[in-house]
Amino acid sequence: MKSIDLNDFTKVGYVMKSHGNNGFLKISLEKNIKLKEWVMFLIKQKPVPFFVEEWQRTTDTEAIIKCQDINTVDCAEDYVAFDILLPKSGVKRKKGNLDVSIIGYRIFVDGFGEIGTLNEILEMPGQTMLQTFYKDQEVLIPAVEEFVIEMNDKQKQITLNLPEGFLDLNA
Repeated sequence: MKSIDLNDFTKVGYVMKSHGNNGFLKISLEKNIKLKEWVMFLIKQKPVPFFVEEWQRTTDTEAIIKCQDINTVDCAEDYVAFDILLPKSGVKRKKGNLDVSIIGYRIFVDGFGEIGTLNEILEMPGQTMLQTFYKDQEVLIPAVEEFVIEMNDKQKQITLNLPEGFLDLNA
């Protein structure tokens, strides 16, 4: 039997506080995460599965859940601040239209070469931006389909076709 490996999971939120008197938990979640029948709590650096009896999203980033065997306020309080994990294979965490798992990918510009690593996906008014650093300067690249030539998950790299002189504007 295969043991549960922490590397097979990704953090999707955390327990904020207990809710009510019957063991309900108020949780904070990444946007676009949909809970299924079970979740994992990170307990002593190990993922521990809990069956979700019921859950209800209260905002885009918060929900109330009831897990099996957590039936009292005192018991629920024991789980406050625990991270909530789901299998990486089933989670697409998004920021705008982008999966945040691409953070850390190397960025290449077609005909130029590698310019840096994707550090952050930033939500700006009216525009999602990819943040990297090139020659010790922050570079913000609009996250538009027209710029993306290839996204290679195996090699963890993004190849872009940027307008001529784009990097000079950021220097």
